[in-house]
Amino acid sequence: MSTPGPTRPTAGARRSAGPRRAYLLAGLVAFSGLLGAGAWASLALLAEIDRPAGFERITTPGEGQVRLDEDVTRVVFAEQAGRPDPSQITVTGPDGEPVPVRPYRGDLRYDVPGSDGDVATAVAAFVAPSAGTYHVGSTTFDGVLAVGPDLAAGTVRAVTWPSVAALVALAVGVAIAVRATARHTPGA
Repeated sequence: MSTPGPTRPTAGARRSAGPRRAYLLAGLVAFSGLLGAGAWASLALLAEIDRPAGFERITTPGEGQVRLDEDVTRVVFAEQAGRPDPSQITVTGPDGEPVPVRPYRGDLRYDVPGSDGDVATAVAAFVAPSAGTYHVGSTTFDGVLAVGPDLAAGTVRAVTWPSVAALVALAVGVAIAVRATARHTPGA
């Protein structure tokens, strides 16, 4: 009578590690993509939160200078209590001509850097028709105006692109898992 010797794994048993590796890879791709997109979005949002610190500030009544590129839109924020009417804000272009100022559509606010809880409110916007130095101010509003880019657009970008990256990472992870399942399913 012979005793059975050690058994060798069959080809099917050896192949079973394949789907596990593929599923692990799929999970790793999806997790890494989500983690990277989350970090990207966090850093981008923090940059948007810090952006008002670099805005040009103008004490009014009076005017200040702002250097702008051509065809750039700027928003005027009131950084103290009180909200001027957009008609109280004047913008003069590099050529000395008045620049149209329109009311800001929407409700955009930020915490004033270095203040004890003051909140700035977007009140007006204008488009620079040419590159150069613009004079922004008010003769009737008593307070501080800040001029900077539209924070709403930057915040949308800070969330949109990382979200797209996260969705792509999830799609790639799912595709890897589906392909592994299809390749290792009997009869497939």
